[in-house]
Amino acid sequence: MRRSRQRRASLLENLLELASRLPWWLSVAGAIGAFFALRAVEGPPVLRTAARFGQVIVPLFLLAAAGVSLIRRR
Repeated sequence: MRRSRQRRASLLENLLELASRLPWWLSVAGAIGAFFALRAVEGPPVLRTAARFGQVIVPLFLLAAAGVSLIRRR
């Protein structure tokens, strides 16, 4: 007999699922907060560079989760 292989969800998919369970407005607030918090990061150049990437990626991710949450609730 063949077993059906279930595809394992990636870390990103799991995080999106978790974030989309939040109310949409909380994800939007988190996106705004993450943008400004990561903008204020000081330190070595490597840390500042990571924060600059995170300043774009984290809010986009949270806004995508807000969209999923809003669609699910309708």
